[in-house]
Amino acid sequence: MPPPDYRHPHAGELTLGFEAFTPSGAPHQTLGLYPVEPGSPSETAPRML
Repeated sequence: MPPPDYRHPHAGELTLGFEAFTPSGAPHQTLGLYPVEPGSPSETAPRML
């Protein structure tokens, strides 16, 4: 699955990864995370908000 791209009205375009984790104590639930590449514009742009 390619990383999603999002356009935020103030931060601009963000390229995000995706990781999903299933907690061992809750096998029917999934936690989704959208990490960014360290040092990338997608990491620094949200800090300007």
